Amino acid sequence: MKLTLSRFTKHNPLINRNFALLWFGQTISQVGDTLFSTTLVLWIATLIAHGASWAPLAVSGVLLAASLPSLLIQPLAGVYVDRWNKRQTMIRMDGIRMVLILFLMLLTGALPLPFIQSHHLSLFWQLSSIYIIVFLVSTCAQFFNPSTYTLLGDIVPEADLTRAFGLNQIVQSIATIIGPAVAGFLVFGIGIQWILFLNALSFAISFLSIQAIHVSRTSVRTEPEQHKPFFHEFLEGVRFLLGSVVLRTMSISTVMNMVAYGTLGALDIFFVTENLHVSAHIYGFLGASAGVGSIVGALLAGHLVKRFGQIKTSWMAMVAMGILILIFACQTSFLPSLGLFALFGGANAISIVAMEPLTLQATPRMLLGRVSSVTVTSWTLALIIATALAGYLDSTIFNHLHHVILGITFNSVDTLFTGAGVLLIISGIYFGRTLRGVTLTKEGEFSGGATQGLEIENEK
Repeated sequence: MKLTLSRFTKHNPLINRNFALLWFGQTISQVGDTLFSTTLVLWIATLIAHGASWAPLAVSGVLLAASLPSLLIQPLAGVYVDRWNKRQTMIRMDGIRMVLILFLMLLTGALPLPFIQSHHLSLFWQLSSIYIIVFLVSTCAQFFNPSTYTLLGDIVPEADLTRAFGLNQIVQSIATIIGPAVAGFLVFGIGIQWILFLNALSFAISFLSIQAIHVSRTSVRTEPEQHKPFFHEFLEGVRFLLGSVVLRTMSISTVMNMVAYGTLGALDIFFVTENLHVSAHIYGFLGASAGVGSIVGALLAGHLVKRFGQIKTSWMAMVAMGILILIFACQTSFLPSLGLFALFGGANAISIVAMEPLTLQATPRMLLGRVSSVTVTSWTLALIIATALAGYLDSTIFNHLHHVILGITFNSVDTLFTGAGVLLIISGIYFGRTLRGVTLTKEGEFSGGATQGLEIENEK
């Protein structure tokens, strides 16, 4: 009987029943999220603030409302995630988000608001409602996401973790492609209210999917009756992160990656128009090509990890991303750039799928919420700073840069892209050299932040 079950698990495309339920719910939810975020931008830019000089500021307000909880709330949310039942936390957060989106649907047009007569007051009401709801929805995500991470470790065997993260990466890539692609048609086709309803429905489906998951009692640890002081628990997670060579190396390397991503994200629209000499209307194809490449990369990641191991696959993928960006920075034609961006998306997916299981393997379950929250916050902060810095450098110091080296012309954007490529290569080399010879063995017991969640041995 054991042999039959093992075979079934091995050949089950979605690993097991619990993961299949979680994967299905998150697939629907993430497509709804990307559709929702794109819809908000279109809603504000083309309807609420159409033709107004303050439209860009209004759109940036949505991005700020969505980003602030990652910086202000997520580091502290990890403490509560480690205290609470993970599955129940996810169920509650999905329920709250569903109610919030339905509330936004009612506040912004489905119900008449006779007490608002002024047009300016109406605009203020709509924008304020959007910002507040987006902030609260993002706040819920700061509790939901670390809980998902821990629950994944509870329901997926360690041998299948790479495959599980690969399947999750495929979901994110599909959502990135589908959401922005259909948002424009739906906004002007079925209307804002119906899109909000669909997003609320996606949270309801995720709610029901997680509700149907059965976690064995052995994987759900009873919570102590008395907790340590809040900041003592928070610092306990930070100390463990800094004391683990695996986690510390991952964090530093990923921060460098985020600086490169922030540079690319801030300036790629200008690279398309100035360097590739094509219309901004086809700018979205770059993101779509990266999404397609990401799906292929996620499918290949498991095979590469089996052959080379997690650490070697991770650093090689990062170095490959850096090389691809160096070549991309020299392009003057759109079609080759499209292919390079697809390869970049594939290499990025491989590095993510290979690296993410390391956090689960290197961290005791009771600290996963705090460790994942602190690391994600540091990555988010690096991304925001890099995005702002890239825009500043391109607008000021590098604005009039124009050099010809070996027959290749460099302006401000491709020079910054070259810097991003070099940084990706450095991050990969740093990751590989620091963790060279490191092996991860069976999880040990955690004692007050003094021991590592996984013993680290140097191979002879």
